[in-house]
Amino acid sequence: MGILYLVRHGQANSGGLHTSDVADGAMEETYDRLTPLGHEQAVATGRSLAVRIGGAGESAARPVVLSGPLGRQLSTAEGVHAELKAAGLEPQGIRTVEQWREFSSDDVLAPYFRAHPDNLAEIRRAYEAARDTPGGMKEHNRLLGRAIDTALREWRFTPAFDAFSAQVRQGFSDATSLAAGDQPVVVVTSGGPISMCAAELIGADWTRLINNIFTTSVSVFSVRSAGKAQLLSFNEHAHLDIPDASGSRPLRRYR
Repeated sequence: MGILYLVRHGQANSGGLHTSDVADGAMEETYDRLTPLGHEQAVATGRSLAVRIGGAGESAARPVVLSGPLGRQLSTAEGVHAELKAAGLEPQGIRTVEQWREFSSDDVLAPYFRAHPDNLAEIRRAYEAARDTPGGMKEHNRLLGRAIDTALREWRFTPAFDAFSAQVRQGFSDATSLAAGDQPVVVVTSGGPISMCAAELIGADWTRLINNIFTTSVSVFSVRSAGKAQLLSFNEHAHLDIPDASGSRPLRRYR
């Protein structure tokens, strides 16, 4: 039995939502890079995966690391790959796979915010009021999550969503083929593809899953043969629950 690990990328620059022309499609370019915290999360996740995969030595299968092509995905994959290598697991070089690309936030959110400018203004006000206050982003995140959920539900009934679904299915099929060869396979991607893979296997609502995935969480699938996978766990984040001196858990973030 092979094991496939799907890893969400680390925290990215959500400040892109607050640029003046986000409704015209200016969010994705600003968003697509990791924050310093995102890089820390990638390291913590890589260390955790190294322990789980284990089996260093000449007889062990070298882990395969796949990544979507986006900047935030590749930067996370590099952090994970470095930790696997430091643990002596000799991972194969990172392979960039187009099918693990996330949908464009500009394609989903820009039309929604053009139609609902008051919602965008409310989110921006909450951001400005809370960004310099420790723990003050709760209201901002609530408003943003609600807007994203609504926008995604509208986007589901478009040809673009159908194309995205087909793309993810192909990526998942190819990854399970690799894992069926008893190689540990780690895929670094985003919340959209991960939630879609999980939702299709268990018959869940994709939009309910996607807004509940922690950055650099791990979802685990067992693979018995190519295309035959079972969801073992979704959104694992114990490796992000390490408290700091104040008792808070800075690595555990949705965004």
